[in-house]
Amino acid sequence: MITIDCKKKISEDFAIDAKLEIKKGSFVCLYGRSGSGKTTLLRIIAGFLPADSGFLKDGDRVLQEGKDFMSAGKRRIGFLFQDYALFENMSVLGNLLFAKNDLKRARDLLELLELSSHASAGVGGLSGGQKQR
Repeated sequence: MITIDCKKKISEDFAIDAKLEIKKGSFVCLYGRSGSGKTTLLRIIAGFLPADSGFLKDGDRVLQEGKDFMSAGKRRIGFLFQDYALFENMSVLGNLLFAKNDLKRARDLLELLELSSHASAGVGGLSGGQKQR
């Protein structure tokens, strides 16, 4: 069983406070609005990001307790990345224009994917779900 009781501050006005138990062999689905911390929680469980406080355990194995942190490579937990081949040095719009230099089409896609307000932002500021889109 994976046991989670941890906190992670994302910004000044948003933090994750997760408490759950996942039974071995069970299927779990995280759902919520874009930017609600689903991908961040998965990254914490996989060991790509430490929680600020609390603990994570996989049976008797302590994955994190306070600042004691087991690296991702030692956790034996799979993780499928969402952000395929995005250029971190380009804006969201720049990434679309790199694929096909068609400004009208790129703006139409941004509107369709509800990312118009992020057009000039870097992809590093997007949530996991936004990167997937």
